[in-house]
Amino acid sequence: MASRLANRLTQARRQRFVGRRAELELFRAALGRDVPDFAVLHLVGPGGMGKTTLLREYAQIAEEAGRGLDTPAIYQVIKDAEPLTEPATHKIPSNLRRRYDRLARFPQGYLVMGDALASFNPVYGQGMSVAALESAALDDCLAQGDDRLAERFFKQAGKIIDIPWSTAVGNDLRFPEVAGPRNGMVRFINWYISKLHHAAQHDPVVSVAFLKVVNLVESPPSVIKPGIMWRVLRGNLWAKAGNEVAGRETAVAPELV
Repeated sequence: MASRLANRLTQARRQRFVGRRAELELFRAALGRDVPDFAVLHLVGPGGMGKTTLLREYAQIAEEAGRGLDTPAIYQVIKDAEPLTEPATHKIPSNLRRRYDRLARFPQGYLVMGDALASFNPVYGQGMSVAALESAALDDCLAQGDDRLAERFFKQAGKIIDIPWSTAVGNDLRFPEVAGPRNGMVRFINWYISKLHHAAQHDPVVSVAFLKVVNLVESPPSVIKPGIMWRVLRGNLWAKAGNEVAGRETAVAPELV
């Protein structure tokens, strides 16, 4: 009885699912290949735009295609469950950077690193990478002795933080709810990155270029090299032409990377 009711509820939810045809076709095409175009599917977007519903539909499509989880026991238990409490939120509500590198003096035998130096919006997944790079920088500083250790370390750490900090803060400014100055360069970069995200859905070269920047392997200017910019332009022109031919909806969709 319970199983039949759960199936009916699942079917009812699927019948109410509308739109997102481009995203569903992209996912179905990936499942149809022996080796999908991506190993990790990452959906990003403002709250309330339907990410959870889209992920639930993806899970159903994967199950029907025989490409579901290898061990789906936990998913089967929780897929129709209702939460017992409100979701727990990230405890740091904003990006925060403390500029110890600008201090004239600092206590001897004491250092600060990791989130105590700079904490980022967790959606970008850069906090651990930055902390690891800071650890390597600290190792280099210690190898040179204790003299002016804090000054030397904070100077190196500041250079490590600069790029992910500007990336995270600048990207957050896409959302009107975020307070902060938006000059012409910030608006242009955010506009360009949104176009890059669309092109990356179908172009692995663009996708890898973006992921290298996010994972601190390459610097941000690497995604505005002529070759990448051409691929971004081509990807958006082709996507626009395909939407016009197919008559697809043009509503803003979650970004798939």
